[in-house]
Amino acid sequence: MFCGNQEDWAAETLHFQIPINAPSLIIAIVLFRSQHQGPKIDVWSAGVTLLYLMIGKSPFIGDPEQNIKDIAKLRGSEDLWEVAKLHNRESSFPEELYGKQSLASVNLREWCQMNTKRRDFLSEIPSSLYDLVDKCLTVNPRLRITSEDAFKHEFLASIHENLRKQRAFKHKGTNSDPEASNHL
Repeated sequence: MFCGNQEDWAAETLHFQIPINAPSLIIAIVLFRSQHQGPKIDVWSAGVTLLYLMIGKSPFIGDPEQNIKDIAKLRGSEDLWEVAKLHNRESSFPEELYGKQSLASVNLREWCQMNTKRRDFLSEIPSSLYDLVDKCLTVNPRLRITSEDAFKHEFLASIHENLRKQRAFKHKGTNSDPEASNHL
């Protein structure tokens, strides 16, 4: 049962098997077949993995064109179009999205509500995790959070702090009785 803090949420969630297939981790610049794929591609993959843990299913599982459409439904078609232009891959942009008025980005929490297998679980997810995933899934790699900044993010920082406190407590407990350590 979820206990309410971020560390417990992470521990509770990690016991699920993660059958994420490679296509669900693919980012727009891969789908657009860009030559310019930097380390921020891993941040996208981390965001998709966290999103999977949140909603209980792979968020993007179609063919490449369908994945672009699904990403556009979540992140907005205008940002996706900008990435296609950034990488000179306008021709890879789905025709279906050309003629439409641009799709607006959807609030991640609302998107999760519409796409989850575990509706009751979503209410237990801390806002800081939604914020981290939102920053990881920023379509434009120039605007996406770096891995260094992701590790410093509020969601992970509080987990790191709790782990640090636990280690300090354990270390203090093992050094508190010199008599006991002499008998080892």
